[in-house]
Amino acid sequence: MSIDVSAMGLKVLIKAVPSFPVGIEVTHFADDGESLAISDLQTMESGMGVNGDLVVWRVATPCEADINVIPGTDECKDLETLFNLNMTQKNRASSKDVITMIVSHPNGKQTILSNGYIVGGKPVQDYSSVGRANSRNFRFVFENNVA
Repeated sequence: MSIDVSAMGLKVLIKAVPSFPVGIEVTHFADDGESLAISDLQTMESGMGVNGDLVVWRVATPCEADINVIPGTDECKDLETLFNLNMTQKNRASSKDVITMIVSHPNGKQTILSNGYIVGGKPVQDYSSVGRANSRNFRFVFENNVA
């Protein structure tokens, strides 16, 4: 029996209100970085009481998602615009987009990450020593996720 673990067919739709309410469909993922990387979530913290008892408590943690796209593609340009619109600078306020990310997995399942924000990216293109443009990474953080 073989198991197909291919990422072929992965799609991500990023809806950002107010800037991109229809969404940015991402399908041009880079080959020199993780196409889509979701951080591990920690659901509990732990410690030891003064008498050596294990003490645990639940914590809410945001879900971080990184996307690496091929530079120069339409979705890269749109994500660049989204990043720049949400970057606060002197004499310019952020557009304060609230983001929903809909991940369509190759096996047909969908994951929805909501109430999120774009929190990282590079404001300009950078290049590697081998003479090619590096993939563009954009980082998001979300309050809710539904698998």
